[in-house]
Amino acid sequence: MLNSHFGTSFAPKQKLEVLSVEDGPRFSERVRRLLEAEGFALAIARVQSLAELERALDRQTWNLVLSDHSMPGFNPDQALELIKSRGLDLPFIIVSGYTGAADAALRARAHDYVVKTSLNRLGVAVRKALADAAERASLRQRERGRARLGAVALTAGTGDLLAAAQHAAHYDAMTGLPNRLLLTERLTSLIAESAHAEKSFALVYADLDDFRAVNDAFGHEAGDAVLRELGRRLGQVSASTDSVTRFSGDQFGIVFPLGSGRREAVAATERIIGFLKQPFLVGPQAIHLDLSMGIVIFPDHGIEAEALLEHAELAMFAAKRSQTRYRTYGAELDTQSQTRVALAADLRRALVANELVLYYQPQVDLVSRAVVGAEALLRWKDPHRGVVPPTHFIPLAEQSGLILEITPWVVKDALRQLQVWREGNPDLRVSVNVAMRNLHDPQFVENIETLVESSGVPARALTLEITEGTMMLEAERVLEVLHRFRKIGIGIAIDNFGTGYSSLSYLSRLPVDEIKIDKSFVMALAERGNRAIVESVIELGRAFDLRVVAGGLKNEATLQTMTEVKCPVAQGFHFSAPIPAESFKEWTQTWALA
Repeated sequence: MLNSHFGTSFAPKQKLEVLSVEDGPRFSERVRRLLEAEGFALAIARVQSLAELERALDRQTWNLVLSDHSMPGFNPDQALELIKSRGLDLPFIIVSGYTGAADAALRARAHDYVVKTSLNRLGVAVRKALADAAERASLRQRERGRARLGAVALTAGTGDLLAAAQHAAHYDAMTGLPNRLLLTERLTSLIAESAHAEKSFALVYADLDDFRAVNDAFGHEAGDAVLRELGRRLGQVSASTDSVTRFSGDQFGIVFPLGSGRREAVAATERIIGFLKQPFLVGPQAIHLDLSMGIVIFPDHGIEAEALLEHAELAMFAAKRSQTRYRTYGAELDTQSQTRVALAADLRRALVANELVLYYQPQVDLVSRAVVGAEALLRWKDPHRGVVPPTHFIPLAEQSGLILEITPWVVKDALRQLQVWREGNPDLRVSVNVAMRNLHDPQFVENIETLVESSGVPARALTLEITEGTMMLEAERVLEVLHRFRKIGIGIAIDNFGTGYSSLSYLSRLPVDEIKIDKSFVMALAERGNRAIVESVIELGRAFDLRVVAGGLKNEATLQTMTEVKCPVAQGFHFSAPIPAESFKEWTQTWALA
């Protein structure tokens, strides 16, 4: 069985050495009780200043630092710099009673941030920080091992030894590609040439989406093979293999020659997207991966190597957030980065302040025209920003870990509302979207079961929607969790079906009740092949005895086509936009009379 992302290399009751930076002992005792309940045997030492922290680091090895944010004479930024200067990769979590400290925590590059009023999240935060540190340590150990093997193979004489050392310093041991150090040196040289020739050049910063899931599902050796193949494919966009660099992990760079600009870089990213349509083979399994890419041009976006790299990374993250595949850097991204930090802090506050609300989009039986269900969709009504689009804050919630608190809240509120509605429509169901990070929470299934039991709503009336891509990347982990939900009686839907390349053999193994046709096919039914795809999915649903729901029903013509192909259930703006709970009952009554 595969381990979850939030698993840890520390066995239950194994000793965990913790440094607590706090000006009073009561917090340390709360932490001890909480983490011992999580299965750790803690040894906690409390320090109250930077000097005491330095002495503690000299004294022994620690596994974790839990730090207050606002203490007289103590600055978390300086503490993190001190740890970094000693070459330590030590998980550092800021725990503060001040909800507005999240932005400072993120700027200081702490590994996580927990509000003292929500300490029930501390166990999850600690397990994730420890797991991330263990993964980084494993990666470093494997790369050191490869570097040593490469050096040994080249030690026929002193000259060979020096050459091996030089090669190891400038090339990635696993892929054989130039590393970040060599890229920085080449950028510096290229900048000098460009300034002299008065010509521009382009740099692309690329990062694989959800690559960590590949390592978890198939193992690090398989992940390494995927990275080597990706490096080979990236090399196809340039005549020079050395133009491709592996920064670290799943991040790569591509430098284009003098005279190149945005047009050449965009053309290259489009070719890369084309290369990625060919799946990566991991044993017998074919998996599809996407890249997010950031583009910078010298001198428009920076005149120094580090500035170009920093701005390219910003553009890459902007592309990842907006799911646009690639993005060219603009000065507004620096402002957006600061805005994003502030948004993350406010999102934590919003959950406590009841600013998050649920809207519901009706699901209609296309034969009887009866309302048979509703999808619960999260909205954030910020007092200053107004309504914040879900595309802006849901990815933030997943990245920060706040989704672990938000999803159970959504389920609880949706079940509460469903209980009211089922008095007039006892067959009504409600669907809730679930993120992969929820499936890695060891308490998630148990928490949802408790919510269902206390709601008075039968388990079968709740459907959890999981995207097809998520199911494909972490097949075994997903199967384990889904089977537990199946035992409880909760329904499972494959969301965005048709986009994830799942096989029939895999679909037959999944304990699912429903497949949702991706709205991109429904909204563009007139395009070549889309109607055939929709019909195939409907037939597949019948063959596997699954409910089929189509999303994105936008007009009467689409409704007629979906009726012709005998799609059972649909939702979309043609019926209704997502509406507040208080409007849903009135809408259903009006719909029944139409």
